[in-house]
Amino acid sequence: MKRLLASVAVLALAACGGGGGGSATPAVGGGSTPVTTPTTAPIQTSGVQRTLVQQSLTSTDQSSQIASFGSSSGSSSLALRRAVADMRATTSISCINGTETSITTTGNPNVDDVTIAGFYNASCTELWYSSSGTLTATSSTAGTVALVTTYYTLTGSVYRYVPLTLSLTGIGTGSGTFALQASLANSSGASPFANVGVGCSIAPTADACSLAEADHLAGLGADVAVGVNVAATLSSANGGGVIIGLSGNGVADVGSLNATSVVSTGTYTFGISGGSTVDAAGLAGSLTLTPAGLIVGGSLALSDAADGATVSAVYNAGSQTISGAVTLNATGATVASYSVNLQGTGTLTYGNGTMGTISNWVVQS
Repeated sequence: MKRLLASVAVLALAACGGGGGGSATPAVGGGSTPVTTPTTAPIQTSGVQRTLVQQSLTSTDQSSQIASFGSSSGSSSLALRRAVADMRATTSISCINGTETSITTTGNPNVDDVTIAGFYNASCTELWYSSSGTLTATSSTAGTVALVTTYYTLTGSVYRYVPLTLSLTGIGTGSGTFALQASLANSSGASPFANVGVGCSIAPTADACSLAEADHLAGLGADVAVGVNVAATLSSANGGGVIIGLSGNGVADVGSLNATSVVSTGTYTFGISGGSTVDAAGLAGSLTLTPAGLIVGGSLALSDAADGATVSAVYNAGSQTISGAVTLNATGATVASYSVNLQGTGTLTYGNGTMGTISNWVVQS
C-alpha cells in the first residue's frame, strides 16, 4: 500500500508528523486522564532541563519510525508489500541503498519468514542491525510482523536489542494504519530500559501520528515518559531516503521507577499511563533519513511556553552527531546543551555545570 509497508529494515528504535491531514489526538499523558497545563517549574533546575532534553531525544529517535513505516522508501518495502499480497512468493533482495531483505515461504500459506539487515553505509559493508521474524497476512489488506532486531556499533558491539510487533491495515488501498509496539534493552537477556508505541493513520498527503515512550531510569530511581502527537509529511530524498516534516505537540511525565507504561489508546494511537505531567511543548522540524533509517540531516525544535524555554537540535554532518541546546525564550541564553552520536550515546551539560550521560537516546543521569 502506498507509503504504509515501509521497510522493516528501518527500525531505528532508540529508536520508533507539518502538512495537511490533521494530527491524531491520543491521550499522551497520565493514561486516560486528560492532559492539564503543567505547573511551571524553574527552567534553571536540572530536572526540568532533563525532561525537556528527553522530549527532544525521543521525538528525534522515534520520528524515524514514522518515516520508516509511513514511507515506501527502502529496498525491503517492495518485498514486504509483495509478500502480503502473495504469501506464496519467495523474495531475496541483495544490497540496495544500505539494506538487504529475504522473505521465505513456510508451510503455512499465510506466514512468511523474514530476515533483514540495515547498514551504516550504502554499499552494505558496515552492519548496523539485523532482524529476523515472521510476516503474517491476516487478510488481503492487513498483516502483522513480529521481529527481533539487534543493533551494532561501527566496531561490532551490540548496543540495543528490540523485540517488536507491528500491525498494518489498508494494504493496497492508498490509506490505512500502522501500529508498532516494542521493548528496548541494551542486549539480549537484559531487562528493558524502555517501552515504546508508535503509530500513524496514513493519508496521501500527510500522516496523523502518535508516539509514546516510557523510560525506566534505574540509575536515577525514576521514570521519564514522553508522549507526542504529530502530523508528518514525507517526501523522497537522495539515495532512496526520506525527508519527514513534523508539526505537533508533546508532554513529559515523571514518576517513580517503573511507575509509567505505554498503553494503546486506539487503532494506531498510544499514551502514557502513570506519572504526572511536568512539561508540555510544541514541536516542529524536518529530518532526513537513509533507507536503513539513519538520520543524515535536519533539525527539530520544541518550545515550552510554560517554562519559557526552547530545545533546538540539529544534525552535524561532519561529526555525524546531533547536538541540542536548551535556551531561554526571553533572552536566548543557553541553560543546557547535549550531543549524541548515531547510536544515541553522548552527554548532557546542565545549567549548573554538572555533566549527565545519555545512552540509547535516553538521559541516564
